[in-house]
Amino acid sequence: MKPIYKLSGVRVSDLALSILMIFAAIILFSNLATWGVTETSEARYAEISREMYLSGDYMHPRLLKIGHYHKPPLTYWITAFAYSIFGVTAFAARFFLQVALLIQIYLVYRLGQLLFKNSEAAFHSACIYFAFPLVIISSRALTTDAYLTTTVLASIFAWIKYKKGRGIINLYFFYTCMGLGMLIKGPVAFIAPVTVAVASHWLIKKDGRNMIKHHLAGVLILLTVGSSWYIMLWKENHDFFNYFVVDHIFNRFMTNNFGRRQPFWFFIVVAIITTFPWFVMIVNVLFAKKKTAILKLLLIWVFVPLCFFSLSSSKLILYILPIYAGMALAAAYMWHNMILMHKQWLTAYSVFTVLILLGLMLAPLLDKSLLFNTEVYFLVCGVGLVILIAVLLKWHRHKLSLIYYQVLVTSTLTLFSSLLFSSNPEKLHDQKNLAAFISSIPGVDQVYVYNELLPSLAFELNKDIISVNAGSSHLFRETRFEEECSWEDYFIGEEKLNKVNTKESAFVMDEKDGISEEVQGLLCKYSKKRHIEGWVVFYNGRSIYL
Repeated sequence: MKPIYKLSGVRVSDLALSILMIFAAIILFSNLATWGVTETSEARYAEISREMYLSGDYMHPRLLKIGHYHKPPLTYWITAFAYSIFGVTAFAARFFLQVALLIQIYLVYRLGQLLFKNSEAAFHSACIYFAFPLVIISSRALTTDAYLTTTVLASIFAWIKYKKGRGIINLYFFYTCMGLGMLIKGPVAFIAPVTVAVASHWLIKKDGRNMIKHHLAGVLILLTVGSSWYIMLWKENHDFFNYFVVDHIFNRFMTNNFGRRQPFWFFIVVAIITTFPWFVMIVNVLFAKKKTAILKLLLIWVFVPLCFFSLSSSKLILYILPIYAGMALAAAYMWHNMILMHKQWLTAYSVFTVLILLGLMLAPLLDKSLLFNTEVYFLVCGVGLVILIAVLLKWHRHKLSLIYYQVLVTSTLTLFSSLLFSSNPEKLHDQKNLAAFISSIPGVDQVYVYNELLPSLAFELNKDIISVNAGSSHLFRETRFEEECSWEDYFIGEEKLNKVNTKESAFVMDEKDGISEEVQGLLCKYSKKRHIEGWVVFYNGRSIYL
């Protein structure tokens, strides 16, 4: 591998990393607030965090006034902290996601330094990681996955430092980070770190120290940090044990209770598309007879969790995000060791990019409802121009052209997506415009939403809304842990609509929904209605919305 070059006493790749981090921050934070929180996952996390922030109850997550314990609270705590700084906005909800991604880029770089002892290869690992579209996707909407991946990478980094003899404190940090991961998404936080730890114990030379006492102390820290919230809830209600272990661990893995079933090969296809061409390259060397210990470790990091999640019945694309750092490191390692044919892979990626470009340009023709403004058009054309310039300048002659080319393409598409999102709120189920209209109606104290779970509207209004349950599966709510009845004021049946004060309220429903006689009788009491992005708002008074 290449030596580490230095410039005025500073490693060139360290300086390059700083430039990459600044560039990434500009891309990530640009236009971050131009679209509202989107249904369903982001709106749910953002609204739970809003209610937590306003109520001051940080132990009991609530969604539209009803307890929602599907996930541990650390993501909500982070988001609520952002609200305390920036206010309750979409920008605040996503702010620390961008910070988390920047930390991930840094950790990939540091892991590359530890494993490769080559800062140039480490820097290229960071570039490849930033260029993965799925990594960018994880920062565009509030979910647990970006935060979980940050704790996973931090724990793996600490473990590798410990194995390299960098101090016992790293062993304790390894367990602490896994505990934090458990407070983000439960035991799934252990899969990648434990896989890497076991593999490295086998592949990396042991130092002969007896560390059993330190491991036991580390496990104690992990359990103290990771299980603290679960134990607190279990003490309040012993049914929580069955709820977490059976409903949200066993059933998520074994059943389709959450409606997320996908075929076994689903994640393999996701990995191929979102890392092309790197995943294909990695598979090519998977069965090679001669592999270094480092490459074996990275391949185990990638493929063991990939197989685990492929066996699960419940699948969402971000579940495999923690393996992408392993793929970036493996890709950079192979690239620097000349295992690959650089020119051919650059050509393949150029063709792949052209296909993406054509798809984006044809999208408005295939879907007439998709808005495609001038700025977006020129950005798409810009991607095409990049390809043209690359061909004219014959980038394929440069060994590192594919890596830098991917960074440029992904960054351009990230900016493009931000503009596309802001132009198509209905496609994203973004209720920003709906909330703006309702806010413009004077005297509206209560907002009723008919037969839909719409946390994005509550978030954008920054006020509690009332859900009217008419039997929709979307409105299934778990109320078994509710000790008080106050939630019943915010989750009502149609029989209670006769008590609605139409002079001080607005009634929102889907344009496609049918209505019962009770609802029809209520709607007759509203003098006006407005259609907005697939919704109908019934109200009295005069809106100042343009």
